[in-house]
Formats: sequence, C-alpha cells, structure tokens
Amino acid sequence: MVHIISQGPSYSKCCSCDIIIPSFIAKERYIMQNERLSNDGNYLRIWENIEGIKAFFATQKGSTTEYPFYNPEIWADLGLEDTVLVGHRQTHSTNVEVITEDMVREARENEASGSNPVIGGQRIVFDGVDGAITDIPGVLLTSRHADCIPLFFYDPKKRVVGMVHSGWRGTADEIGRVTIEKMVSVYGCDPADILVHIGPGISKCCFEVDEPCFKEFRDPEYTTKETPDGLKYYIDLKAYNKRMLMDAGVKEEHITTSEHCTCCENVLFSSHRFNRNPLRMGGGIVLL
Repeated sequence: MVHIISQGPSYSKCCSCDIIIPSFIAKERYIMQNERLSNDGNYLRIWENIEGIKAFFATQKGSTTEYPFYNPEIWADLGLEDTVLVGHRQTHSTNVEVITEDMVREARENEASGSNPVIGGQRIVFDGVDGAITDIPGVLLTSRHADCIPLFFYDPKKRVVGMVHSGWRGTADEIGRVTIEKMVSVYGCDPADILVHIGPGISKCCFEVDEPCFKEFRDPEYTTKETPDGLKYYIDLKAYNKRMLMDAGVKEEHITTSEHCTCCENVLFSSHRFNRNPLRMGGGIVLL
C-alpha cells in the first residue's frame, strides 16, 4: 500500500497497527493493484483493466445515506446513468438473488409509470438480501458498506457478475461460497474461471470482537487471541473469505485482496467502527 504525505498534513491513528494515515492524500498518485482512486476522489475503480465490466467502491467523499446506494456523480463519471440499479436492505444473511430478464423488464416499464413502490423507476430492491448475481448487461448490482467486506465476482467466460455484502456474520456463514455455488447452479459457471476481488473493509488490525463472535470462526489461522492487556480477539475477515473462496474452487491467482482498512483509513473511507459515521459506502459492478 502507498500512503502519500502531502503539504500540511494531520494524521489519524485508530489502533495498534503501524499505519498512519495523512488527512490529505495526493489522489493522483494513490494507486493499488486492481484499485485506483478516481480523479474526483469519490470512488475506487475496481478491475479497471478488465474488459466487459465496470466496477467501483465509494470512498467517504462519495458516500451517501441513500438506500440502496446511489450517487449520481459516480454514475455520471462511469457512464452508468441508464443502468437498472439493483440494491438490498441487507440483514447479514446468506441470501443471494438472481436478477432475471423479467425483473429487469418490469423495472424498465415502471420507469415510465412509477407504479411500483418497491421496484420503481429503474430500480430493483430486495429486503433481507445481501448479494445478487446476473448475466444481463446494463444491470448495476450494488451493496452498502460501513466496514463490512465487499466481494466482487466476475466470470469472463459465462459473462456473469456478482456483488455481495459480507459482514462478520455473512463471512462466518460463507456467503461467498453460497454465491459461487449459485453462479454454478444457475449459469453453469466453473469456479476455476471466476475472478473475485475482496474489496476495502475492516482489517484484522482493527476488527476486535467479543468471545461469542470469535467462536463463530473455527480456524485459528484467521483469528488471534491476545491477553497482555486483557482478553482481546481479532478476526481477519479478508483472509477467511479468501480461504473460503479457494475451498469453493476459485483459483488463488484469480483472487485479489484490497489492502485498504476502512477503520485505519478513516479519512479516505466511512468507518462505523471508528466513529459511527452515518454515511455508507457503496460497491457496484455491471456487465457492459
């Protein structure tokens, strides 16, 4: 990860890790593998060099209180104004919806009439859902995030995309594996062809949890128990997701993981854990 200290910086530090974040980031130089900050600073471009899709993850500057996530500036910058927006009222479940042609047709028809309060305009909104997959171009799958992990899926052979919200509960219940299995059963995807990006979210350095939460994660490789200053438990949600995805058949070389910690980098991102920020970041992916 590259952190650029520019003119007159002040710093924030939220945990015992060694990362110190400047309050001013030279965004034209702030580049990571598979993630690049947009020129206006509203979002990270995800998988920018992969053809056939567009994907993003909003920064604090691009965060909103909209439900589902909606930021017209990001939409305009990426040329997504005419897409059908899919969003969810997330409940930390393992429910993953399949977006069908009928759903998309109804959403487009309702754009003119505005007759449906749930699927209205070019929006498809679900309750109790934390992810979606589709093979239909022009359908923008979105999710909302405070510190929870966004998972981006793309099968370039079958032309299928997925967008998932994976908090600690969804990670423990393996919503990533559920998504892979649904891509296989519905679209005939081969897990070995699927690309996954584990996006910005709270990292192990900041994700201190209580004992009941700690016990949900059975593998000690991704959990830490510390006692010098009292009993503390830490979980590496990103590493746990990666192992789960590999166990589901995704090749290790097809998984990329963001180094961004939304809690450490609370200037760049909106973090609920750090300061109960009411704004929510959004992740999105669309087939072109």
